[in-house]
Amino acid sequence: MKGHWWVGVALLAASAGALGQGQTKTSGACSPVVTGAQSIVTIRCAGMSEAKANQLIALMNKILAERLDLSDVNKKLDDLSAQMTDVGSALNPMAGAPIDVVKLYEEGQDLAQKVQSLQMEWNGRHTDATVASMQKGQQNAAESTAAIDAEESQKYRTTLETRLVTWRKRVQVYLPNYQSSVKYSDVTTTRRLMDVYVDMMQIGQAYQQKRQNEMLEKRAQ
Repeated sequence: MKGHWWVGVALLAASAGALGQGQTKTSGACSPVVTGAQSIVTIRCAGMSEAKANQLIALMNKILAERLDLSDVNKKLDDLSAQMTDVGSALNPMAGAPIDVVKLYEEGQDLAQKVQSLQMEWNGRHTDATVASMQKGQQNAAESTAAIDAEESQKYRTTLETRLVTWRKRVQVYLPNYQSSVKYSDVTTTRRLMDVYVDMMQIGQAYQQKRQNEMLEKRAQ
């Protein structure tokens, strides 16, 4: 349970001068109180767990005991933070991307799921129609699937086409060098719908690769 912890840090290095005794005031989420002449600094931190408080005490005492240069300590902490950022970015290339790009990426994922669902439905209807024709000994499976293509392509046009075409144009701003021959407004068969889905996945991969290249260039500077 988190609460208010008083983190007492014994200053092992000698103070520059005697500290005057008297009333002290402090404010803020994590602020110091220095009292007495025993070189004791108390830092009051709201919301810090006991475990974290103990870690902080150990770290500060180590810095003081070994007389570490604070500038070196800060540099190492900055380097560690940068390394952790690089690891996080490698695991999630969208980490740190502009908010507009993140929203566009998430919208693309949502649309891709809808495209995949429609494609699975479309294929399922084709399979059912073909099996039904074979069971009845009929030879009109092609006519049945043609009718299904007309119905499903109409569903695509009314529910997804406009959103996908708009999304594709917005993505092009961030990937000007990405080339594709897939037409999002010309989906008349399940195969063409699958082409749209694959293209969307490749767009996502292209942007992730772009982000990784940008991070590598930044680290090389």
